[in-house]
Amino acid sequence: MRHISHIIFFFILGLITNKPIIAQVIDPWTGKAIFNNSSSIQTRNGIFEGFNAQYGLLAHRPQMEHYKSLPFIYLQGNTPNKKSLIVVFNGGPGASNLSTLPYSDSLINCFSILMVGYRGVDDESQNSRQEHETIARDDFNNIACDALKVIQHYGYDTVYVVAHSFGTVYACEFLKYKDHFSQFYSLFFSPVLTRDLNAVSRSMENMIKKVFDDFECSSLECQRVLNQITNSEDPGNTALGLVLLLSKFENFDIVRNFLQQDKSIVPACELAYKQHENAISVTDQKVKYTLFFDDSSEETEIRGVFGQAIYRYFKNRYVSSRSLKCNFDICIPDTTFVAQYDFSEVLNATEIRNTAHSSVWNIAYKYIIEIERSR
Repeated sequence: MRHISHIIFFFILGLITNKPIIAQVIDPWTGKAIFNNSSSIQTRNGIFEGFNAQYGLLAHRPQMEHYKSLPFIYLQGNTPNKKSLIVVFNGGPGASNLSTLPYSDSLINCFSILMVGYRGVDDESQNSRQEHETIARDDFNNIACDALKVIQHYGYDTVYVVAHSFGTVYACEFLKYKDHFSQFYSLFFSPVLTRDLNAVSRSMENMIKKVFDDFECSSLECQRVLNQITNSEDPGNTALGLVLLLSKFENFDIVRNFLQQDKSIVPACELAYKQHENAISVTDQKVKYTLFFDDSSEETEIRGVFGQAIYRYFKNRYVSSRSLKCNFDICIPDTTFVAQYDFSEVLNATEIRNTAHSSVWNIAYKYIIEIERSR
């Protein structure tokens, strides 16, 4: 009763003063409780990967929960005045957004760089399944809104949105705010621009076929790999592990050696899958997959053995939601790049040779600089 009376008191106080109540939240950087104004942004200076940085906190309140601190990192460019800002949307789902672009030292002389954490990952949000489903329906928009608030805090008017893989889902939401800036440019690398689970399964299968064809893999060798995956303890995990393994171009020689030496590829695939699981928030991954994929298209569409294993991997673990709306139909980035070996299939995209889905992100900086110079 005493607890309820305190809640009522603070609620009435908020209505009377018409000001945000100071809320206690956890600082994800330190793990300590702090007091934060619900509408404020707090920053402190520090060093991030050798760059002068500001470590920031943006308070947000998911549904009826207490306020949470969403961390972000801002790297000030080596320019006399503020000019262009790169807003980074890293891939996922479930992976942190608090990592900058590879080779950012090549960008910092022309741009400042901002990475705003993802809700449900970087704020360490833990909710019940029911709360998660409600929150995640709004997460795509909320993540875009979070980025907008922090950009406005720093006062930039020239913005480059640079996104990779599942990060392009969030970036698509952010594109609707482009009119807030006088200059705006978007670059998507290996984007995810479909919710169709059948299409995703076939695209992953097509990527594997393309790799094996370029390896000049014989039909006997290819069949042996398929048999190994089918007969593994968990074919879905193993199949996804092979996708993850071949998403990095630097792994191609490893896979080629397995084929040439007549060794089982299953242990390498299982290791890639486990590393992937360990690198992400499994809870968040399930939420995003649950609400993202749509399997409403006909299951009879053509898929091979590998595609079927991938399809079952997602289908058995996550229940699709047709209520989720993504702005893919109106999501038109200024420039789109795909890797030579990619499960991202986008029309009118520029293909980058000798790259795979994940490794294309490592050379994104080159194309950002090239576009900046041409504008």
